[in-house]
Amino acid sequence: MKNEILDNTLIIFFDQNEYQENFFGKNTTFLNKKNDLIIIINNDFLNFIYSELLILYKKIKEFNKSLVIVCNDFINSSKFEQFKITPTLQEAKDLIQFDRIERDIYKL
Repeated sequence: MKNEILDNTLIIFFDQNEYQENFFGKNTTFLNKKNDLIIIINNDFLNFIYSELLILYKKIKEFNKSLVIVCNDFINSSKFEQFKITPTLQEAKDLIQFDRIERDIYKL
């Protein structure tokens, strides 16, 4: 999987061929209190790692950070309601910015 950190946002380009089962459960070293997280993934694999995404979502919420999933072929499903899913990376970055503004407002 290719990772990139840009503007305190960790972007994970999810590669199905390099995936190891329970990746997010075992590899929490990339999580920290500084970075929001964007995952770029296709719809078929999104369904496959659903349970891991739930665990990851809870961990990120503990840090008061954001998780946004980029999936341009996403098929709407009620089980993904708690996630922010967008078709483009730019929209994901915009959602992260909105979340940061909201967090800053609540700090006041």
